[in-house]
Amino acid sequence: IFLSKKDSDYIVNADNEAIKNLEIFKNMNFEEIDFYVFYVKYLSKKEYEAQKVLVGYNGIDGKEVTMSKLKEDINKIRDSRSTFKN
Repeated sequence: IFLSKKDSDYIVNADNEAIKNLEIFKNMNFEEIDFYVFYVKYLSKKEYEAQKVLVGYNGIDGKEVTMSKLKEDINKIRDSRSTFKN
């Protein structure tokens, strides 16, 4: 994933092409970060729970949520794909 900090908020994007091609991202410095590292470093830390984050996949669909909500959504997706479902 790609992570950028703007003011006191974070921007998370999963699509490298959007970052390269969309004008809105031209002046932002995105850092490529491994998903596991992002999960451990940001999503699992109590001090980031209320931190606002703008999440987008293709640069067009953006949604502002808290880190806590993002973690909850990611866990739902993970759990829905689990091979150990009841």
